[in-house]
Amino acid sequence: MSNGFHLEFTVPGSPEQLRRHRSAGATDRAGNAVMKNGRPVIHHYDPAENRAAKHVIKIVAHNAMNEAKIYELYELPLAIRVTFYLALPQSKQIKNPHRVSEETLLRKSFPMVVPDLDNYEKLIADACEGVVFKNDAQICTSHTAKRYTVKRPRTEVIFFGHHSGECGMKLIREANDNLEIQQEIET
Repeated sequence: MSNGFHLEFTVPGSPEQLRRHRSAGATDRAGNAVMKNGRPVIHHYDPAENRAAKHVIKIVAHNAMNEAKIYELYELPLAIRVTFYLALPQSKQIKNPHRVSEETLLRKSFPMVVPDLDNYEKLIADACEGVVFKNDAQICTSHTAKRYTVKRPRTEVIFFGHHSGECGMKLIREANDNLEIQQEIET
């Protein structure tokens, strides 16, 4: 597979975050704790919300791979650009933007709310592992943003392979510049 790897897709719906894995003590049918070497056996599992969100992302990524005629997992270093568009709450809508201070405009324009940006990004990376690339450790460059939208909540994802030399650096700079230019302020 060449270094010219490029894949774009949009996950519809409100962005989801990666929730912490859960742990539970194993029990037998009678409800008694299962022990091994005198210690309780602990099972770790993905919360149902994670499994459902990952499933949707995997389907969208798989379909994008097929449409792009990419039939093998990418194995080289990757860059990712992700923008999470959250629904604009009623309380954040600005009727007369020219009448408010710049600080108020910034506070109402950008989602400075939980969940944190890295929790959103981690769900995308985990879901795409084994669908787009072999291991999420391959992601060496990342540019991530969360924005409000009055249109439709969604997650826009772009993966591209690192190219050697100046060509690769140019692609990374272009991706970062384009994201800044495309800051979505919808009214």
